[in-house]
Amino acid sequence: MSDLRPDTGDMQLEGQRDPLTGLPGIEAVRARLGEWIGQGRGSGDGPRLHVLLLGLRRFDALNLAYGTSAGDAALVEVANRLTHFAASELDGPWIAARSGGSNFLLVANETCSRQRWQLFAGQLADLVSRPIVTAGGAVLRLTPRTALLRGVGGENAESVFDRLGQTIANM
Repeated sequence: MSDLRPDTGDMQLEGQRDPLTGLPGIEAVRARLGEWIGQGRGSGDGPRLHVLLLGLRRFDALNLAYGTSAGDAALVEVANRLTHFAASELDGPWIAARSGGSNFLLVANETCSRQRWQLFAGQLADLVSRPIVTAGGAVLRLTPRTALLRGVGGENAESVFDRLGQTIANM
């Protein structure tokens, strides 16, 4: 466990935040990813970048059934659970973002085995699937799905986002 804070990016990217969740925007993630890839070149440590995409199934149905205010509250709660879990479990720098709709992105820059990253994703999905009680008393049950990517040698930020786009299309 760690008491490290997330890597929130440069001050110039500070204004590029998701207005609902307060998470950094996707451009902040893109910039940070590029920096981390540049720092890792020539280090010989092997892949340190790990990407997790978390999406919520049937979120449109939730908005229809309970209203967009309940859906918005659920997205804020998912963002809170994601960031608190990452802060408690990751030792290295990380950045989280809402990548649109009901999708969230987490990028970690630390040495981590595939098994550890899969365990992390499973535990996060379990946490997100716990019931959320809205201000109106409705109990929302979300069904998260995750996709994991690992940075590979010689890759740049654009190729990571390209692979991520392919992953999103197949989710």
